[in-house]
Amino acid sequence: MVWERARDELAQEPTAGFNCAFECCTRWRTEPGRVAVTFCHADGSFRRWTYAELDALASRCATVFAKAGLRQGDRVAALLSRQVESVIVALAAWATGLVYVPLYCGFGSAAIAERVRVSGARLAVVDRRWREPFDQALAELPVEPRVLTVGGRGPDEFWSGMDHVADEVPIAETAAGDLATLLFTSGTTGVAKACQIPHRGLVSLIPFVRHSLGLTNRSLLFTTADPAWSYGLYSTGMVPMALGVPRVVYQGDFDPTLWMRVIREHAVSAMGAAPSAYRRLAPVLASGPSAPSLITAGSGGEPLLAETASDWAEAGGPPILDAYGLSELGIVLGDTNTPPSGTRAGTLAGPIPGFDVVLADEHGIEVPQGERGRIAVRRPRFSLSDGYENDPAAWAKRWRGDLYVTEDIAVIEEGGRWRFVGRADDIIVTSGFNVSPVEVETALVALPQVVDAAVVAADDAQQRRVVRAVVVPREGVAADDSLRREIEDHVRARVARYAVPRQIDFVAELPRTETGKLKRSALTGLRSRQDGGIP
Repeated sequence: MVWERARDELAQEPTAGFNCAFECCTRWRTEPGRVAVTFCHADGSFRRWTYAELDALASRCATVFAKAGLRQGDRVAALLSRQVESVIVALAAWATGLVYVPLYCGFGSAAIAERVRVSGARLAVVDRRWREPFDQALAELPVEPRVLTVGGRGPDEFWSGMDHVADEVPIAETAAGDLATLLFTSGTTGVAKACQIPHRGLVSLIPFVRHSLGLTNRSLLFTTADPAWSYGLYSTGMVPMALGVPRVVYQGDFDPTLWMRVIREHAVSAMGAAPSAYRRLAPVLASGPSAPSLITAGSGGEPLLAETASDWAEAGGPPILDAYGLSELGIVLGDTNTPPSGTRAGTLAGPIPGFDVVLADEHGIEVPQGERGRIAVRRPRFSLSDGYENDPAAWAKRWRGDLYVTEDIAVIEEGGRWRFVGRADDIIVTSGFNVSPVEVETALVALPQVVDAAVVAADDAQQRRVVRAVVVPREGVAADDSLRREIEDHVRARVARYAVPRQIDFVAELPRTETGKLKRSALTGLRSRQDGGIP
C-alpha cells in the first residue's frame, strides 16, 4: 500500500514513461504563484522562486545545452552549491534526457578531475567561486568539457547565455529506468562510487518525506545539505518539490546564528540537518527567541548522540527524528512522524514504511535476535540507485540473493529499536575484543569537558592494535594529562576496560564532510602538539 500511495501522488506512471523534471517542477507550473523554493542570504534578503519561473528558466537552460551540441544521454556536470542555478541546471538536464552530475564545491582539483573523467561530462556549469580548482582539474583531463561560468564574463557566462533563447522546450521522452543522475558517494570509505540514479529513483524517497519528515503541502522545509549529495539533492530537495512542498535554502556557509534567523523569520516548520549542526544550533536557540513554527527536526549522516538530542530539546527544539540511508537505496531506517514512533537518541525506530530491513552476516544470513549484524535491505520495489557505473562488480558483490548487504553494523534492542554500532571496517579488534568506535565516541562526548570526539584504530610502539581517541576539548579546558586520565576513567566506567583509548590526541576540530559525516581517513595526521597546544 505504501508504494501505491506514493504512485498516486505522481503525475506519471513510474514504471513506464517518466521524467523527473516534469514531476519535480513542470507539473506545478499551471499554478503561477506557487512557490517552490526561497533562497536566503546573509544580509537578510531573500528571493522566492515559483515553479513556473524555474520551469521557464530550465527550458532556456536546456536550449543553451542543445546549442552547445549536447544530445540525450550526454552528461552535464555542475560545481555549484546551495544556489538557484543548481536547481535550474538539474531540471534542464533531466527535462532533455541529459545526465546530471553534481560535484561538491569542497572538492580539490584531483577529486574534481576524477569525477569529471569517470562521468564523461561534455559540459560543466561552474560557479566563479570554484573556477580555480576546476581549471586545475581541467589540466589533468584528456578531453576538456565546455565550461559555463555562473558570475563570469563573456559569451560563456551562464545567465547571459539564456537571455535570448526560447523557454518552451518540450520534455524529452524518457523511460522510468533511464539514467537521470550520476551521483558520486562521498568517498569516506574508499574510492567514490558513481551511483546510477534513474528517473524513477525519486519515488524511493517519498515514504521518507511523508512518513519520517511528515511533510505536507502546508509544510515549509529548511533544506540545509549541499545538493552534491543525495540528502540535499533528493531527500530534502527535489522529492519534496515533486510533492508540492515549498522549501527554504540558506545560500551561504554554515552559521548557526544565521540559520536560526532563517528559521524564525520564515516560520520554517521542518528541517533536515546533520547532528553536528544541531550541536551548534542548540546554544543559539537557547540564548535567543523561541522558534514556535519549527515542529519537525530530521537528522542523518552520522550517529545522533544523546547529548546532542538532550541539548537541543533543553534549548526548546522539537524531538530530533533520526534516519539512516545510503545513496544506493535511499533512506531505509528511521523514526517516523506518521505514524509517530517516538525517539531515543542513538537508536532508530525501525524500517521506513515500504522497506524490509534485517540484520545479516556478510553472507546474507540473518543473525539471531539480539545479535549484532550488518544492515541488509531486501530488494525494494523502488530504490534510489540501480548500480555503480564505475564499479559494477562492487555493486553485484553487495547483493546476496535479494538482500543488499551493507558494511554498517547494528543491533536490534529489546523493544525493537535499532542501534547503530559502526561500520564493519571501523570495528577495532584490540587484545581479542571488538570495540565499536561509536560506543566510545558516545561516552566521550558525554564528558562536559569534550565538545566532539572520534575514535579509530592505531598501532602502539610494539605494533599492537589499540584504541585511539581524537578529542576536541571545550573552550577553556586544558588539554593535558589530567584530561587524558579523566577520559580513560570515564570510558572504563561507561564502556569497558578493553575500550579505553591508549592514545589520546587533542585537536581544534574534526574533519567532516558537508553533510557532517566524519572523515576517519583524515584523522591519521591529526596529533596533539608536543608543547601541549591544540593544532
